[in-house]
Amino acid sequence: MDKENETQNIADFKRQLYKSFKETGVLDGIKTQLRGKLMEKLNKYSKQPELQSDKKILESDSITEKILCSLVLDFLKTNGYNFSLSVYVPESGLSTNSLTTPEILQLLHLSQDTKV
Repeated sequence: MDKENETQNIADFKRQLYKSFKETGVLDGIKTQLRGKLMEKLNKYSKQPELQSDKKILESDSITEKILCSLVLDFLKTNGYNFSLSVYVPESGLSTNSLTTPEILQLLHLSQDTKV
């Protein structure tokens, strides 16, 4: 009987851990990193031109480009396009440096009450 309880507790723990990782974004972050590394290796071995560098957008002087990339990122998150998001994030380099909605509204000189 103890063996069954232990097995059930382990299964419950695994489900809770998975749920926690999914809700906090850890799972998506790991998937994003894995896809990024996979693309990096594939590009290295295929000797084709690499995808746009993550640093290009982050170092870009174009605020318009940052706004657009942040809006796309927000759109993908809001609509639950998780696979597209996992591909877009490493390509855009905006995983941690995206503009927030209030920042975008301010830069576009829109009211904070505007629904984006």
